[in-house]
Amino acid sequence: MHTLHALPDEIDPVNGSLKFKGPPRLALHVSTDVTEVLSELGIDGFKNLQRGVRWVFENAREAEMRHALFATEVARSGIETDRAEIYLREHAEAALDGAKIAYQASLAQLSSETLKALADLRKAVTEETAKVTEATRQIVGAVAAALAVGIGLMAARVTSTASGNLIIAIMIVAAAYVSMVILSGLQFTWLQRDLRRGWQSRLYRYLPRSEYQALVLTPTGRAEVSLFWVAGIGGFITLIISALVIFPKIWT
Repeated sequence: MHTLHALPDEIDPVNGSLKFKGPPRLALHVSTDVTEVLSELGIDGFKNLQRGVRWVFENAREAEMRHALFATEVARSGIETDRAEIYLREHAEAALDGAKIAYQASLAQLSSETLKALADLRKAVTEETAKVTEATRQIVGAVAAALAVGIGLMAARVTSTASGNLIIAIMIVAAAYVSMVILSGLQFTWLQRDLRRGWQSRLYRYLPRSEYQALVLTPTGRAEVSLFWVAGIGGFITLIISALVIFPKIWT
């Protein structure tokens, strides 16, 4: 009796009939006499019913989906009758076969959606890595420009009568520009890192930690390491050339 009551979508609180949402909707009445129910089911019907219930509840995580599939297949397997045991004796096996096919189809759909999600993840990681790489290039360009300006200003110190204050002001502007480019790149990298922590727990919890490491953290981490190295070395070079321009006694 408990096995029968585990199958429907609803149980009528008034007459105890088993209701299946379908489509089509189905309502089956169950006898209160256990002996009569078992007699009507027969050995084969009882075994088929047991196999169906076992398949539905063998995996706790998938039980809800399997129950819905099996209940739907029960509703569409045959013509409505008044007796649940007679109906299930005739159609439980076919309903189980249909539910298994529908289950495999749903798994295929989930796999397709998973692949699409992974493709979107790959695109997001590629775009993020490209932006970090572009920020690295901008730092390199800014440092190269500051180095060229610094060398030019050092030459101007020696070969011209230009105002020392003007030369220092130009070097300070160049150094400030490099500092802003470096800070902008670092700020973007830190922001993206915080965003990854946020959407990883919400969108990609199904990915094992090792796969998430390989797909996301490793490529973005390499790009970040390159940016940090370039920012550090570029900042140091800019600091040195600025000191040489501002304090010419160091090299003269």
